[in-house]
Amino acid sequence: MMTFDAAFSLVREEIERARSMHPGFPSAHHGYAVIREELDELWDEVKADRLLAAQKEAVQVAATAIRFMTELKG
Repeated sequence: MMTFDAAFSLVREEIERARSMHPGFPSAHHGYAVIREELDELWDEVKADRLLAAQKEAVQVAATAIRFMTELKG
C-alpha cells in the first residue's frame, strides 16, 4: 500500500510535469474535459485489472483536478 506522503509526492511531480508540457486550461469546460479523459483512462485500467497502471492514472486524475482548482481564473 502507498502512503499519503508518497501519493502526494507523485501528484506534485505530475502537476509539475504537466505544467511544463501543457499551459493552463483556457476554460472550465476544457479543464472538465481533461479530467474526464484522465478518468476514462483510469476506468480502462481498472476494467483491465491493471492495478499499477490504474494507480498511475489516478495520479493523473488527482493532478488534473488540482490544476483545475488552482489554475482557472474565476
